[in-house]
Amino acid sequence: MTTKHDARLGTILADGNGLTLYTLTNNGKAVDCTGACAAVWPPLAAAGGAPMAAPGVGSLGTATLSDGTRVVTAGGLPLYRFAQDHDSGDAYGEGLATFGGVWHAVRVGQPAPAAAPAAPRRPAMTASNRSVWTY
Repeated sequence: MTTKHDARLGTILADGNGLTLYTLTNNGKAVDCTGACAAVWPPLAAAGGAPMAAPGVGSLGTATLSDGTRVVTAGGLPLYRFAQDHDSGDAYGEGLATFGGVWHAVRVGQPAPAAAPAAPRRPAMTASNRSVWTY
C-alpha cells in the first residue's frame, strides 16, 4: 500500500498498483460491499499478517466481510477499489452514492472534512420587522 497525490483530493491512499482506495459509509458507519457491489468495487483482500503501508499511513488493520472475505481496513473501514479506475491518475469513485452509502477516497494526513456550519437562524417575523424580510 502507498499514497499518491490527487490535484482535487490531496494525498490519498492507493494499492500497490497506484489505484485509489475507497471506503463505503452511510452516516459514518461502514457498509458491507459483497456480491454485485464487490463486482464493481473489488475489496482490497488482506494477505496473511498485518497490512504494510507507506510512512504516514496509520491505523491499518483487517476485517471480515459478511461473505467471509478478509479485507484490509483503514480507520476500521474496509478498503475497496473502483472498477472504473484504470490507472494511478484515476479517482472516479469519489463521492458516488451507490450500494447503500457514499464512496470516499481515503485521504492521508488530513483531518476528516468538518460538517458544514448550521445556517444562521432568522429572528421571528413580527409586525415591526416585516418590511426587512426578503424572499
